[in-house]
Amino acid sequence: MSTEQMPLGFPGIHYVEAQVGRTITGPFAIKLAHAADILALARPTKTIRVDSSGAGTYKAGFTRTPGATMLYLSWWYRAGNSSGDQLSVELTVTDGVTIVGPVSTKIPTAFQGNLTSTIMADAAPINPARMVMGGDGWIVLDDSANGLASVLTASDDWSFSFVITAAAAAYVDHIEGFEVPRGTISDADAAGSLAGPFSPGNAITAGSITTDGWERLMATVQAAIAAPPEYLSLTWPANITATVPKTSSAAFVPLTNLEESAGVATVFRVRVRPMTVVAPPGTAAGEAARFRVLYYVAGGGTAEVQIKTGATGSPYAVAGLTGAAWAWSAWTACALPTDGTDQVARLTFEAKTSAGTVYVAAIVVEGVAL
Repeated sequence: MSTEQMPLGFPGIHYVEAQVGRTITGPFAIKLAHAADILALARPTKTIRVDSSGAGTYKAGFTRTPGATMLYLSWWYRAGNSSGDQLSVELTVTDGVTIVGPVSTKIPTAFQGNLTSTIMADAAPINPARMVMGGDGWIVLDDSANGLASVLTASDDWSFSFVITAAAAAYVDHIEGFEVPRGTISDADAAGSLAGPFSPGNAITAGSITTDGWERLMATVQAAIAAPPEYLSLTWPANITATVPKTSSAAFVPLTNLEESAGVATVFRVRVRPMTVVAPPGTAAGEAARFRVLYYVAGGGTAEVQIKTGATGSPYAVAGLTGAAWAWSAWTACALPTDGTDQVARLTFEAKTSAGTVYVAAIVVEGVAL
């Protein structure tokens, strides 16, 4: 096994170096290897975010980027009228079958439900934002001995459940998490192109995806393409009595509590990343994407939730949602257009139910590698 340090910064790749008929040189190959490594291993895209969190349970969907090995997680609070109020955040992670946490070596101590006393009061704020970190930690994502993927094997789609306990006027301002870029490249991993074999004087070989060479470089490029972007991740309390998006309409309408004004759905603007030549910038055909929701249907009805993206095939609906318990829907294919100004797409959500009320506590929209 060989390892190298991840390069700092993206290399400059010039068209003249890649012209047909020119001699391939070591420096050009090294730059290609560095570029592939950064795109595949140093730019993971998935995040976790929960905002304005009072006491209750919040669930965030998470599907890790292929090759991502670590997740950094932290929670932040604001105090009320006195110091010493107590807060705790308890995390469990599940693949739909196995549950990890909260008391587990795979879960950071700050997310094991341990009480934290706030340290500031209104009379003497520590900073103008009046926000303090309550705790943070690192989660191993891969299938190593202490990694989540070693036990969460039923599905690649995981659900992070945060149970927040708050005393008095204190509350958790937000929870945030992000995949951590890789610091090293190893030929023992599924992706990662070592630059050493391309050094001047070494033979240029095709190799294979398991040995150093051009085929492994191309496998690393494919790994970069297979790291789809996250476009949207929204979370509300998993509680039907809370102020969460909902509707009892039998026809598609904007969800109550997710409206800009009465009957006008909230618009989420996302910049679409061109990933394939199937839908180049400037077309309404759209880049491939998918979405899913965390739902609850009270009253025995069958519900649907749809996303409007502005792409040629929009809107797209996930149907057949039933059950008076919080559950994740299946992924539903959709497309995001690339013909918007600055390649920005406008996303809105509507829902309907045949009876009762449908509630939504989380939405995830992400790209798909073709």
